[in-house]
Amino acid sequence: MNAPIPDITAVVEATSFADAVTQTHSLLARSPRRIRLVHVPSGDRLMDAAHGAAIHGFGRSLRIELRGTVDVSMAPARFVAPSAPAAPRKTPEARRCVITGAASGIGRAMALEFARGGWIVNGVDIDADATARTLTELHEIGSPASLRLADLRTLESLPCTAERPADLVIHNAGISQVGPFASAPLDEALKVVALNLEAPIRLTNALLTSGGLAPGGSVVFVSSLSHFVGYPGASVYAGTKDGLAAYAEALRSTRPRDELSVLTVFPGPVRTDHARRYSPDNSAEHRRMAPAAVARLTREALAAGRDQLIPGASNQLMAWIGRRFPGVAEGLMERAVYRRLSAATQ
Repeated sequence: MNAPIPDITAVVEATSFADAVTQTHSLLARSPRRIRLVHVPSGDRLMDAAHGAAIHGFGRSLRIELRGTVDVSMAPARFVAPSAPAAPRKTPEARRCVITGAASGIGRAMALEFARGGWIVNGVDIDADATARTLTELHEIGSPASLRLADLRTLESLPCTAERPADLVIHNAGISQVGPFASAPLDEALKVVALNLEAPIRLTNALLTSGGLAPGGSVVFVSSLSHFVGYPGASVYAGTKDGLAAYAEALRSTRPRDELSVLTVFPGPVRTDHARRYSPDNSAEHRRMAPAAVARLTREALAAGRDQLIPGASNQLMAWIGRRFPGVAEGLMERAVYRRLSAATQ
C-alpha cells in the first residue's frame, strides 16, 4: 500500500482538464491530507477558459465528496465577463441544424422539435439502434433528416462544410461516470473528458475555421445545472460541464453578434435514459423535466437571442441558491445526491 503523503498540501498543476483528472486520481491513491488544484494557462484564451473552469468545477464537486477526509482547494478561476444581451435576429428560410447525440434523450427531442419547425436536421450519434428509431420518427413527420453514426471522441468534423454550412449546431452529446472519484477507473473518467469537453471544443474550432457555420449562425452548448451547484459523485462530469460553459462564454465574447450567436443551456434532471442510468434513485422520475420541454425552451431562447437558458423554475431556484449561497447548495447536493450515489455503488 502506498504511504500517505505527509501533512502538506499536494499541488496539482495542469493545463488540460484531462491532466488534472489523471494527477488527482494518482494523488488520492496516496491518501493526501490536502490537495490544491491549479490551472496553468496555455496562452490560448478559449482553451484556457474551458480547461480552467473545468478544473475549478471538478474541484468544487470533489471537495464535497471528500469532505472530512481530504481538504480540496482550487486556485481562483478566471471567468470571461458575459457580453451584452443579443437582439432577436432573422434566420434564413432553408435552415439547417446539426445535433450531436441526436438519437436519444434531449438530442432526440431537439431533432424532433427543430424538424417540426421546418429545419433540415443532420445528426450524429454512436448508438445504431437508437439512431435507426429516431431517423424513422423524423421521416414519419416528413423531415428529410439524416443521422450519421460516429464516435465524437475521434470525429474530426461535423457533417457541414463551407459548401453546405449549418445555420445551427447543438453540442448535446455527453456521458457520465458516477460514484466516488478516488475509486473510479481513470480510463472511464478520461472518456467523459474526451466526449463532453474535448470533442465539442475541437469540433467547434474546426467548424469555425472551415466555414462550416453560416454567417450569423448559432451554436448551442448543453451544459448542466451542476455548473451552479456542483455534482459530488460525478465530479468529472461536473468539471466538463463547467468547462463547456466557460468555453461558450469565451467564444461569445470573441465574435461579433451578427457573425455568431452562442447559447448555453443548463438543464437540471431530465426524464431520459441517461438520467435513469446514472441516478441512484429513479423513484421521483416523474418530477424530472420532459426532454421535449427542454427542446422547446431552447428553440424559444434561440429565437429571442438569449445567451443562457436554465429550463424550469425549480432549476432556476437551485441555480440562484448556488450563486448566492454556495455552501447551502453544496450541503443539499451532498445529502440529496452524493450519499445516495455512494450507497448505490458500494
